[in-house]
Amino acid sequence: MTNHPSDNHSDRHDDLHPGGEGGHPVNRRNTGNKTSEPKPQVSENRSPDQIEPQPPRELCTSAEGKGATPDVKRGEDPSSPPRQEIRAEEKLRAEENLSAKDTPSNPQEPTARTEAEHPKAEAAGEKSNNDNAGGKADSQAKKEADKEEDSPGRILRSLNGKPKHVFLPDGVKKISAPLLRLLGSAETLRLGASFEELPELFPLAVRSLRSIEVSDKNPNFRSVNGVLYSKDGKTLLLYPCRKRARSFAVPEPVKTIAKYAFCRCEWLRSLFFPDTLRTLEEKAVFECSNLLEVYLPRLIETIHHKAFFKADFLERIEVLGGPDPNQKLPPAEGAPAGERYRSVDGILYSSDQKRLVLYPGGRDDPCFKIPETVEVIGRYAFNRCLALRTILLGASVRKIELLAEPIDQCCYANATPFGECRLLKSFGVDPANPVFRSIDGVLYQNDARVLVCYPPAKKDRAFRVPDSVETIGPYALADNDFLERVIVTNSVRTIEQGAFLDCGNLRSVAFSDNLRSMGDRAFALCDSLTTIRIPKSLRGFDRCFDGCLSLERIDVDPENPDFRGYLGMLFSKDLTHLIHCPAARRGESLVVPDQVTTIESGALEDCRDLCAVKVPATVRVIEPRAFRGRNFDSDSSQTIYAEVGSAAWDFAKENHVRVADIDDFPEREFLD
Repeated sequence: MTNHPSDNHSDRHDDLHPGGEGGHPVNRRNTGNKTSEPKPQVSENRSPDQIEPQPPRELCTSAEGKGATPDVKRGEDPSSPPRQEIRAEEKLRAEENLSAKDTPSNPQEPTARTEAEHPKAEAAGEKSNNDNAGGKADSQAKKEADKEEDSPGRILRSLNGKPKHVFLPDGVKKISAPLLRLLGSAETLRLGASFEELPELFPLAVRSLRSIEVSDKNPNFRSVNGVLYSKDGKTLLLYPCRKRARSFAVPEPVKTIAKYAFCRCEWLRSLFFPDTLRTLEEKAVFECSNLLEVYLPRLIETIHHKAFFKADFLERIEVLGGPDPNQKLPPAEGAPAGERYRSVDGILYSSDQKRLVLYPGGRDDPCFKIPETVEVIGRYAFNRCLALRTILLGASVRKIELLAEPIDQCCYANATPFGECRLLKSFGVDPANPVFRSIDGVLYQNDARVLVCYPPAKKDRAFRVPDSVETIGPYALADNDFLERVIVTNSVRTIEQGAFLDCGNLRSVAFSDNLRSMGDRAFALCDSLTTIRIPKSLRGFDRCFDGCLSLERIDVDPENPDFRGYLGMLFSKDLTHLIHCPAARRGESLVVPDQVTTIESGALEDCRDLCAVKVPATVRVIEPRAFRGRNFDSDSSQTIYAEVGSAAWDFAKENHVRVADIDDFPEREFLD
């Protein structure tokens, strides 16, 4: 007999609800040990009509009732929403009726309503103002100031404290940044008929949201059971993060799950997607810490490699109605038309099983052998797998996908298929594999000429790169907290981007004189590095030491034709380009040499103790993020001292960096 997912999980993790319906979910990440309860026995080849609860066939008010797991022991009707949702909806309807009566008839004067306001009090206040001659003038001026379509000032004035129920009336077309911050406490939100646009970070901001409702007259959005959809119902935009349901069946005709649609939904354990679904966008499921299982339709077309981002305890992904999961090889003429994915034992592959798409991070296998059919390991295939200690590559693996685009932010941890695998200690490779090999648990490619991956949990404190290695690949040694010393041998010509990224205990690196280039942020976030010596052979350099907060100085071999070390900083050979100032360089002030014409991106961004920077008028170009601006802690911001009208003065004004006249520069001891 087939075991249904809901049967296995309805009471499987009751620790999420220690206090019954009113309890708070427990983050399983903090429990210390992984749950040892039995996994669901799910048939690998079953049709959607065998699943309980079944996804609804159309977008209707009973969608959530069918998707939720009812509490039968308490006598609840399985076809109706949980009692908390009924109470919330009744309260919301009552609030809406009140708001409808008191919403201004003039759409040019929008005001947000909260449960703390009372129409009689508001009317009395207006009457009092009208009786006061001076108040009339103030009221008229206020109305003139609030005539714009989006009046965030007026809305913010009407929301006192931390409102739990917010109504954005007609006239409000978008949510401003101040209002977005205020909505963090909102439990229910209603959008008016004229609302047009949600900010991209809206799902991250509404941390308490349980229900979102939309006016029936709104042409852009609609809401069903508190979940937000596009007007045509084909895109699910937001499932409220505090909605109290253990499982949810996405209704038809949904075709797309938008970015952050399921964002930090801590109550969800199971997700069912309908037959109409075709696309899961990037971070569609984001930080859902208790999500255990996902069920996808057989004809889904696109699953972004970061669709299930930081769903750390996801145990299985099932593609329903797809090919026979026990069939190891695809049909002779390939997969059936339209089928792009299949699942085997809860692991997601391409339909022909030649590409491993996603190994769920919540599985508790200490060792995993990649099937012999797999030729490509997808970009995020093993990302954040918290239990894996060993990965074995079969003879057929030919390619491991990496993050190809340049790094443009300070969050790098998920650039490889093996990122943040905190217990991964070794790789094994079938001796018949012609592309990869393992030496002492480290993964190499092409007769050990390319170092592919040094396991994040390998505990050796020193590592000497083998003499055969010519290239240290992208992110090859990233995220290792045990390495303290690395010797780069004479055979190494290239260190690719992010190669030593976030090696927190790395204290010293010895470069050979044959090193030609270092890629983008090759040593970024190596907090223990104190000194670096650039060899004479190095030609290429691109923000290699961003975030190295203990770095005190950079020295350069005098014979290097492209770079020069001066006052512990890195310059171009002719001193026209200031490339990097070490974050821990001594002194609170800096005088940029008169020869400098360009300050490169990131040059002074990490210098938290550097308060005053004197920039001469000879500097013509300042690249983005060259200075530490007000996007950081204001107490550690820098002040640029420059001539009025100079490039430095204009840069400071445009990029919100403090600026002062160059004659006011505090003359302090200039430390070498």
